Amino acid sequence: MPTQVFEDALDLRIGLIEATLPNWRDRGADSPSYPYPLLTPVATEETRRFRVFILENPYLRATVVPVLGGRLISLFDKRTGKEVLPRREALRPLAGGRRGASLHEGLQLRYDVRQDRLNALGPVDVGDDDETVWLAESASPERIGFHLSIQLPADRAELILEARMFNRSLRPRPYNGGFSVSMPESEVVPLENGVAAYDAKGDAGLAFLWDDPLTWSAGGGELRVSRFSGTGSLAPRQLDTLRVRLIPLSGLGGLTGASREGGVFIGADAVRVQTTSNRTGHKLLLVTEEGQTMEAQTDLMPEHVVEIPLNGIKPRTLVVRDPAKVDVVRAERGVAHKALELPPVDSPEPWIGPDSPVWELRRATADVSQRALAHTLLGFRALAAREFAEAGEQFERTLLFNAEDHLAWWLKSLADHLRGVEGEQPELLNAHYLAPLEPALRVQALLAQGERQGNEPNPLLAPVAENPENLVEVASLLLEAGLMAEASVWIDEALRHQDLPVLHLLQAYAFSHSKMDVESSRHAELADGLAAPPFPHREIEWKAVDRVIERKP
Repeated sequence: MPTQVFEDALDLRIGLIEATLPNWRDRGADSPSYPYPLLTPVATEETRRFRVFILENPYLRATVVPVLGGRLISLFDKRTGKEVLPRREALRPLAGGRRGASLHEGLQLRYDVRQDRLNALGPVDVGDDDETVWLAESASPERIGFHLSIQLPADRAELILEARMFNRSLRPRPYNGGFSVSMPESEVVPLENGVAAYDAKGDAGLAFLWDDPLTWSAGGGELRVSRFSGTGSLAPRQLDTLRVRLIPLSGLGGLTGASREGGVFIGADAVRVQTTSNRTGHKLLLVTEEGQTMEAQTDLMPEHVVEIPLNGIKPRTLVVRDPAKVDVVRAERGVAHKALELPPVDSPEPWIGPDSPVWELRRATADVSQRALAHTLLGFRALAAREFAEAGEQFERTLLFNAEDHLAWWLKSLADHLRGVEGEQPELLNAHYLAPLEPALRVQALLAQGERQGNEPNPLLAPVAENPENLVEVASLLLEAGLMAEASVWIDEALRHQDLPVLHLLQAYAFSHSKMDVESSRHAELADGLAAPPFPHREIEWKAVDRVIERKP
């Protein structure tokens, strides 16, 4: 059967939490959870129904819960009938962490691998296509967003995870992106290009494998895979891509070694082999402690664990070799691979920013470490001056030095749209390829519809409005770029979907740059109090707060 990707519902017993709203007026000075509420676990448990996305092929069934931070909550090995990711009867958040509560269940993505994302217990955007589920977060307070693709090939017992972590801000951000998985009873098995954890009692485990250098660490019942050995930083508008393969293993009794093609356990009385895909015409080579080599011809199938009794033989090495004489799995007793020491990369604080004078930005275009950011900021100035051709040229130069910046591709496309360029826009397609769930990609379509009549919400923004934070994020991007009129159009439509005080605040800011003082004051009054989230946390939002207070104390 081919891979199936479908939406379903799952009942989970989960511990409840209480939320305490922060005081946004102190700008998060005393709240590590800001701009999110501080959470407190309580003793009460309830069974709740969750929307889940499932990937399934003949060998595996993977379950993802978008509203729990996009975590992989279950990985069921159909070959042996075993659950690879251990899970308690009830998902109980524990006290601690920046939010005040954290959930140590399943596999999740982190911006700093040693601590949960602020939104680790909140909803993320989700989409799916053949063999793949896409998860995304665009409005994180860390100002780093992600796109995570989870792919299940039709003919293999493996998951392929590709995480694209992107600094959405104009400042360096603390960063050590990676994955963490809760494996509390498991033994860690270092591999040459990866790491595995195997629970002998549950007789199941998981191997992380990679091509580009990554590192790993373990502790507190977690196995963590990350970019650096310590926390570094991500430069402004920089993309970092992490690609790993997850190889579920079960029914082996333990684990000695693993590769993309399967796992091997050398036990006291037998050796066992489990493969990821069909492997016909292979040889099993067994090297004893005395140096004697024994071999056997065999066909290996994922649905069967091959077991070879040792009958007193003391093996040292087991090799699975394909017909081309390539070793596809190799396990050797007593060989320990160490985690790579990958020193963190720190990005220097740029000496240019949104408020830098034009002459300073032009000087920075000659600095190899600043030029992409400098051209982006010059593009902002051109957009604010309604010089759309100049803006397009600046964003094109940004892309010469940072082609992975999907927001620059989007802004180049938007500049062309605003100066009346018609026809297909390859820049928008490039932005969609890099970040298919980016909410800002709907701006051009909204602007193309022109002025709308009536108060009915436009269905074009309905998917974005499912996560109100995304409405605020796009408004902030437009204001940051100096597009006050376009931001006002977006906010006006966003308010039809979600009447958020922070959107009124941003609308007051947008109108304050025109002659619409009455409208600006009206929206400032509607924003007054700002008693419910989302709360301001971006630079442009604090500018809006300061400007509105200055004009209307």
